[in-house]
Amino acid sequence: MSKPKYISLELKVGSLLIIIALILAISFFLLIAPKIKQQQQKFIDSKIQQMINLTTQQAHMASKALINHIKNDYLMARKNIETTLKFLDYEILLNRKINLNKIEKQINCKVSFLKEKLPLNQWFDTKTKIIVKDFFLYKNISYAIKTAENKLLVATCSKDSFKAKHMQFEEDIKNNIQKSFALTSDIHKGKIFLLNINKQWALKNERIDRLSSGKSDVFWISNMSNVKIPTTSNLRAKEILFATKPLKHILENKKAKTWVSLINEDKEDAFLLVVTAFEEDINRSAFNSFFQVLFYAFVSLLIAIILGYFLFRRVLKNINILSNTAKEVNKGNLSLRSKVKGEDDIGILGETFDSMLENIEKNFKTLDLEVEKRTKELIISLEEKEMLLKEIHHRVKNNLALTIGFIKLQQSKIKDESTKKVLSDIQERVFTMELLHRKLYESSNLNKIPMKEYISSLTFDIAKAYNISKDCIKLKLDEVNLNIQYAMPCGLILNELITNSFKYAYKKEFLLFISFKKLKNSYELIVLDNGEGFSKHIDIYKANSLGLKLITSIAKAQLKAKLTYDYEAGSKFTIVFSIH
Repeated sequence: MSKPKYISLELKVGSLLIIIALILAISFFLLIAPKIKQQQQKFIDSKIQQMINLTTQQAHMASKALINHIKNDYLMARKNIETTLKFLDYEILLNRKINLNKIEKQINCKVSFLKEKLPLNQWFDTKTKIIVKDFFLYKNISYAIKTAENKLLVATCSKDSFKAKHMQFEEDIKNNIQKSFALTSDIHKGKIFLLNINKQWALKNERIDRLSSGKSDVFWISNMSNVKIPTTSNLRAKEILFATKPLKHILENKKAKTWVSLINEDKEDAFLLVVTAFEEDINRSAFNSFFQVLFYAFVSLLIAIILGYFLFRRVLKNINILSNTAKEVNKGNLSLRSKVKGEDDIGILGETFDSMLENIEKNFKTLDLEVEKRTKELIISLEEKEMLLKEIHHRVKNNLALTIGFIKLQQSKIKDESTKKVLSDIQERVFTMELLHRKLYESSNLNKIPMKEYISSLTFDIAKAYNISKDCIKLKLDEVNLNIQYAMPCGLILNELITNSFKYAYKKEFLLFISFKKLKNSYELIVLDNGEGFSKHIDIYKANSLGLKLITSIAKAQLKAKLTYDYEAGSKFTIVFSIH
């Protein structure tokens, strides 16, 4: 497994802060954001309602002020006209020349002399001759006086004749009212107008928007409005007249809400403020406000994370120093110190850590000296034991060589060939063991016997004893070292197989092949010759031959090996064993 990548504490804390920020952001979106959006919707509705209330009060006061102003204008105009007619009568009495056109332009009325019978010194309806009090409600009104010459001097005035004086006042009121309308222009792009509606007609529940203009006998749109034609869509007059809460409807194929507020009313008419807003404008305004809140919340959170990071930076720096120092110490650099100091917990930890390193370094130095001393003692002891073991192998080798000499001496005195043969076999087996001890004595490592040299020496020494040429022998040996526990059984088996081949398989074109190699988890020894060999169907584990019994017992008991016999133009023995 690969070693996990190291992640610094600063990165961990930064990641933790980001995770906390994400959790807070998700919580904001899931829990707080819907409430903010809902509150924003209520705030917008409240803002529109405040504008309606303000505009209603303004319109109420403005309508009263305008009516009073108009009445005053009409009164002053009337007094001016009456005074002008009396002045004309005085001029006529003095026989002065009178310019009626000039007089008419001054008073904005038609001045004439009439002979018919008319009400004198009073204002009357020009058409019906009825005396009027609220004269500004009639289309044409007249005023007549009787001159000194018993003529009737009459001033006939239209209703529009009196408008010029109060038009500017009405325009100022309109501008102030529409400033109130503009209070919610950032929220919606809807319609706002002042509507005068006849109550009896409203009860018929007709649709206002089906009338072709903004003025009729049953309703009219005030000049103070920013529209000329009502924009109430499918709303009915009765709904508008008695509305106590916002009315939802469709306007210009869009969802809309309409607020209605009463300004003035009398027995016949009601003067209303009507505000219509598209829901998509309200939602967009709420979303924009919500987005602003979200943006400032995100900026605040980001600033808090940055400030938190810088506040923890000093602590994180000291922790990183301690962490890096610990890693270097773990690599073996015991002389390194963190040098982190202070009165806080991290400073105390740094000082304690450095003190602990001092003690560890001292203990390691003491331990190293002790180990060095003990190692020298063990080396001396090991050298002594190795010398003693070499001496043992040397003496065993000499004793075996002496035994071989005794066997040869005894063999020369015996005339019985079968006895000589037995002694010769014993001699070869003892020689195998003597050769192994000789190799051990000559080796620098008593636990490693070079099998390539050992097998080569054993094979050629036996061949020399049987006068077999080296050309008849082929070796394929790996550079393998075995201890005496496995080398001795291998040598004894080889001795039996090589001797058997030289005795029974030798012929004119004789060839002996020996292979020893290391496999993945085991070792393989092969001995092959081209002699007649044993029978193809022989069971080597049940054979009566002493040599085969010796081979099978050593392979099974000492090597724990798998021994197989095959015949391929000669005998082939394969021994596979593992070292445990």
